[in-house]
Amino acid sequence: MSDEMLQKQEQPKKDKFNKEFLDRCYYFGVWDVTRLGHFLFQTNGQYRFSSSLIDGFPFTIAGLDSTLILDPKQSRALLIHVNGWTIMAMSDYTGDGRRGAKSIFVIPAKGLNLNEAKEAAKAAFPEQYERIVTKEDIV
Repeated sequence: MSDEMLQKQEQPKKDKFNKEFLDRCYYFGVWDVTRLGHFLFQTNGQYRFSSSLIDGFPFTIAGLDSTLILDPKQSRALLIHVNGWTIMAMSDYTGDGRRGAKSIFVIPAKGLNLNEAKEAAKAAFPEQYERIVTKEDIV
């Protein structure tokens, strides 16, 4: 990864996420109940057919869907850091009731802690984040 790309991925200020930062965040999961299916979305709701055109993206779409094993309780989070990105995966049965369903927030910042990742996810994808964290556990 180039120095320029690493500079773009520097950790943002904890209390503010600018538009450029938010525009580089991605959400993998069910967008809303009218658009079922797990897809990779940008903050504007458009979905990406491939992650290969996203500079430095740490996973393929299939890799996001299949490699992260989570606690089955609704909204339980797993946080990992890969190549300058913070990935927060959360168990999510709001759009898919099958065991193991999840939503994943891919954040272009190194080493965010869980609270910072939650703040970034909420800033980038407020409706999806709120839907996930306010749903009661069904497992």
